[in-house]
Amino acid sequence: MTTKPTTLEKGRAVVLAGLMVLSMIAMSVAFAGGAAAATEDSVTFNDQAIGVYNDSDTMVVGPIYAQKGQYLEVTDESGEVVDKTVIPVNATDAAIFATPDGPGEYTATLYSEEGGDEIDDDDAMIYDATIELSDQKSAKGTLEQVTVDTASLLDGDDNDTEFDVVLTDADGNELGRATELTGTNEDITIDTSKITAQTEVTATISSTMNRSRPTMKTPETSSPCPTRPPWTRT
Repeated sequence: MTTKPTTLEKGRAVVLAGLMVLSMIAMSVAFAGGAAAATEDSVTFNDQAIGVYNDSDTMVVGPIYAQKGQYLEVTDESGEVVDKTVIPVNATDAAIFATPDGPGEYTATLYSEEGGDEIDDDDAMIYDATIELSDQKSAKGTLEQVTVDTASLLDGDDNDTEFDVVLTDADGNELGRATELTGTNEDITIDTSKITAQTEVTATISSTMNRSRPTMKTPETSSPCPTRPPWTRT
C-alpha cells in the first residue's frame, strides 16, 4: 500500500511585529472640518516593523489629533529630519506614512507651527522584520515538524531584541513556536501538533520588544491600513 504524501501549503508568512501590531488596527483617517477637535492635540507613534501596515518601506505615525497650520516632524536617533508635514485642516484620528532610513528609534513631534512651540511628541522603535515559509510535505502521512526558511528581526543596534516565531493554522490555532530568537535565523525547525491533512500554516514573528511601553494585544483579525491624508509636504 502506498502512503499518499501530506502537503503543508505555503503559509501566508505574515510579518507582524506581534504585540507591536496593535492599536493602529482600529484607526481611521478623518478631518474635523471647521470645528475644533474634541480631543487634545497629540501624536502617537507605536513600535512596529517597516512596511507592516502597507507592504512597503514605510512606517506609520498616528493617531494624530491636530489643528490646521500645526507642524509634524519625524526625526531619527541623530535628530535628522526624515519627514515633515504642514497640517492643512483640523485632523482627528489621522495618520501619515513616513519612510525611515532603516531600523532604529524615531521620534514624532507636533509643533504649533513650523519653528513654533512643541505640543506633543512620542518615540517608537522601528524594526526590519522578515519571515519566509515554503511548502513542505511528508511521505509518512503526518507532519510533526515544520521548518521556517528565514526569520529575522533587526533593531538597527545590536539586533538582540528577542522574538518568537509562532505557527498557526487557518483557524488561528497555535501549532507550535520557536522562542528566544534574535537577529537573523535560517532553517528553524519547530515541533508541532500532528498535521494529518493538507493545511495552510501561517508563520508570525511575535515580540514584546522589552520596552517600557503599554502592553497591547495582537489583533484577532486584520484591517485595512490607514490611508495617508492629502497633507501638504514641505
